Amino acid sequence: ETYITATFKNDAEIQRQIFDIFLEEMGPVKDLPGALPALVMQPISKNVIAHFSKNGGNALGLADTEGPLLLVNLAFMWSNATDDDRIYAATSKTIQRSIDAAKKLGVDNRYIYQNYAAKGQDVFAGYGEANRQRLIEISKKYDPKGVFQKLQPGYFKLGRF
Repeated sequence: ETYITATFKNDAEIQRQIFDIFLEEMGPVKDLPGALPALVMQPISKNVIAHFSKNGGNALGLADTEGPLLLVNLAFMWSNATDDDRIYAATSKTIQRSIDAAKKLGVDNRYIYQNYAAKGQDVFAGYGEANRQRLIEISKKYDPKGVFQKLQPGYFKLGRF
Protein backbone atom coordinates (compact mmCIF):
# COMPACT_ATOMS: atom_id res chain seq x y z
CA GLU A 1 0.00 0.00 0.00
CA THR A 2 1.17 3.53 -0.71
CA TYR A 3 0.02 7.04 0.05
CA ILE A 4 0.87 10.38 -1.52
CA THR A 5 -0.64 13.75 -0.75
CA ALA A 6 -0.99 17.41 -1.65
CA THR A 7 -2.95 20.37 -0.32
CA PHE A 8 -4.88 22.99 -2.26
CA LYS A 9 -7.15 25.93 -1.64
CA ASN A 10 -10.65 24.49 -1.54
CA ASP A 11 -12.01 25.17 -5.00
CA ALA A 12 -14.66 23.35 -7.05
CA GLU A 13 -12.67 23.57 -10.29
CA ILE A 14 -9.53 22.01 -8.83
CA GLN A 15 -11.63 19.24 -7.29
CA ARG A 16 -13.08 18.46 -10.72
CA GLN A 17 -9.66 18.53 -12.37
CA ILE A 18 -8.08 16.32 -9.70
CA PHE A 19 -10.87 13.78 -10.14
CA ASP A 20 -10.40 13.78 -13.93
CA ILE A 21 -6.62 13.41 -13.57
CA PHE A 22 -7.13 10.56 -11.10
CA LEU A 23 -9.37 8.69 -13.54
CA GLU A 24 -6.91 9.19 -16.42
CA GLU A 25 -3.81 8.13 -14.50
CA MET A 26 -5.41 5.18 -12.72
CA GLY A 27 -6.82 3.77 -15.97
CA PRO A 28 -3.69 1.81 -16.93
CA VAL A 29 -3.19 0.35 -13.43
CA LYS A 30 -6.69 -0.09 -12.04
CA ASP A 31 -7.00 -3.66 -13.34
CA LEU A 32 -3.74 -4.96 -11.86
CA PRO A 33 -4.21 -7.85 -9.40
CA GLY A 34 -5.55 -6.57 -6.07
CA ALA A 35 -5.62 -2.97 -7.30
CA LEU A 36 -7.63 -0.64 -5.12
CA PRO A 37 -6.98 3.04 -5.86
CA ALA A 38 -8.71 5.60 -3.65
CA LEU A 39 -8.91 9.37 -4.00
CA VAL A 40 -9.75 10.99 -0.68
CA MET A 41 -10.51 14.72 -0.40
CA GLN A 42 -10.63 16.14 3.13
CA PRO A 43 -11.57 19.77 3.79
CA ILE A 44 -9.63 21.80 6.34
CA SER A 45 -11.82 24.70 7.45
CA LYS A 46 -10.61 28.11 8.56
CA ASN A 47 -11.83 27.28 12.08
CA VAL A 48 -9.70 24.14 12.19
CA ILE A 49 -6.65 26.03 10.92
CA ALA A 50 -7.19 28.75 13.54
CA HIS A 51 -7.33 26.02 16.21
CA PHE A 52 -3.78 24.89 15.26
CA SER A 53 -2.42 28.07 16.90
CA LYS A 54 -4.57 27.90 20.02
CA ASN A 55 -1.90 26.64 22.43
CA GLY A 56 1.16 28.69 21.61
CA GLY A 57 2.08 28.31 17.98
CA ASN A 58 1.52 26.54 14.72
CA ALA A 59 4.51 24.50 13.55
CA LEU A 60 2.60 23.54 10.39
CA GLY A 61 2.89 27.09 9.11
CA LEU A 62 -0.76 27.34 8.09
CA ALA A 63 -2.76 30.52 8.65
CA ASP A 64 -6.54 30.67 8.73
CA THR A 65 -6.33 33.29 5.98
CA GLU A 66 -5.13 30.50 3.66
CA GLY A 67 -8.27 28.46 4.20
CA PRO A 68 -10.42 26.75 3.62
CA LEU A 69 -8.05 24.12 2.28
CA LEU A 70 -8.48 20.76 0.60
CA LEU A 71 -6.21 17.91 1.67
CA VAL A 72 -5.94 15.27 -1.06
CA ASN A 73 -4.79 11.76 -0.21
CA LEU A 74 -4.19 9.27 -2.97
CA ALA A 75 -4.08 5.79 -1.43
CA PHE A 76 -3.42 2.66 -3.45
CA MET A 77 -3.36 -1.01 -2.48
CA TRP A 78 -2.24 -3.86 -4.77
CA SER A 79 -1.14 -7.49 -4.57
CA ASN A 80 2.04 -8.01 -6.59
CA ALA A 81 5.43 -6.47 -5.82
CA THR A 82 6.19 -6.72 -9.54
CA ASP A 83 3.67 -3.88 -10.03
CA ASP A 84 5.31 -1.53 -7.52
CA ASP A 85 7.08 0.71 -10.03
CA ARG A 86 4.00 1.14 -12.21
CA ILE A 87 1.83 2.08 -9.26
CA TYR A 88 4.37 4.46 -7.71
CA ALA A 89 4.73 6.15 -11.10
CA ALA A 90 0.96 6.46 -11.57
CA THR A 91 0.34 7.87 -8.10
CA SER A 92 3.25 10.31 -8.35
CA LYS A 93 2.11 11.50 -11.76
CA THR A 94 -1.46 11.96 -10.49
CA ILE A 95 -0.31 14.21 -7.64
CA GLN A 96 2.17 16.14 -9.78
CA ARG A 97 -0.40 16.81 -12.47
CA SER A 98 -2.85 17.92 -9.76
CA ILE A 99 -0.27 20.31 -8.30
CA ASP A 100 0.47 21.69 -11.77
CA ALA A 101 -3.25 22.23 -12.41
CA ALA A 102 -3.61 23.97 -9.04
CA LYS A 103 -0.71 26.29 -9.82
CA LYS A 104 -2.37 27.30 -13.09
CA LEU A 105 -5.57 28.07 -11.17
CA GLY A 106 -3.71 29.85 -8.36
CA VAL A 107 -5.03 27.42 -5.73
CA ASP A 108 -1.86 25.51 -4.81
CA ASN A 109 -0.61 25.29 -1.23
CA ARG A 110 2.80 24.16 0.07
CA TYR A 111 1.50 22.09 3.03
CA ILE A 112 2.15 18.32 2.92
CA TYR A 113 0.31 16.25 5.54
CA GLN A 114 2.93 13.97 7.05
CA ASN A 115 0.70 10.96 7.68
CA TYR A 116 -0.22 10.68 3.99
CA ALA A 117 3.10 11.77 2.49
CA ALA A 118 5.09 9.54 0.17
CA LYS A 119 8.72 8.75 0.85
CA GLY A 120 10.09 11.39 -1.54
CA GLN A 121 7.85 14.26 -0.41
CA ASP A 122 9.54 17.02 1.62
CA VAL A 123 7.11 17.33 4.52
CA PHE A 124 9.05 19.92 6.51
CA ALA A 125 9.49 22.24 3.53
CA GLY A 126 5.70 22.42 3.51
CA TYR A 127 5.81 23.94 7.00
CA GLY A 128 7.72 26.96 5.72
CA GLU A 129 11.41 27.63 6.32
CA ALA A 130 10.88 29.66 9.52
CA ASN A 131 8.90 26.83 11.13
CA ARG A 132 11.38 24.21 9.96
CA GLN A 133 14.23 26.21 11.53
CA ARG A 134 12.22 26.63 14.75
CA LEU A 135 11.69 22.85 14.95
CA ILE A 136 15.42 22.29 14.41
CA GLU A 137 16.23 24.71 17.24
CA ILE A 138 13.75 22.94 19.55
CA SER A 139 15.28 19.61 18.59
CA LYS A 140 18.80 20.92 19.33
CA LYS A 141 17.65 22.19 22.73
CA TYR A 142 15.72 19.14 23.92
CA ASP A 143 17.52 16.40 21.97
CA PRO A 144 21.06 17.74 21.51
CA LYS A 145 22.46 14.33 20.59
CA GLY A 146 19.80 13.80 17.91
CA VAL A 147 18.55 10.58 19.47
CA PHE A 148 15.10 10.91 17.92
CA GLN A 149 16.60 11.76 14.53
CA LYS A 150 19.03 8.83 14.55
CA LEU A 151 17.31 6.00 16.38
CA GLN A 152 13.88 6.30 14.77
CA PRO A 153 14.06 4.25 11.57
CA GLY A 154 12.47 5.47 8.37
CA TYR A 155 9.88 8.16 7.97
CA PHE A 156 10.56 11.88 7.89
CA LYS A 157 13.37 13.69 9.66
CA LEU A 158 14.11 17.38 10.18
CA GLY A 159 17.49 16.87 8.56
CA ARG A 160 21.04 17.20 9.75
CA PHE A 161 21.88 20.05 12.06
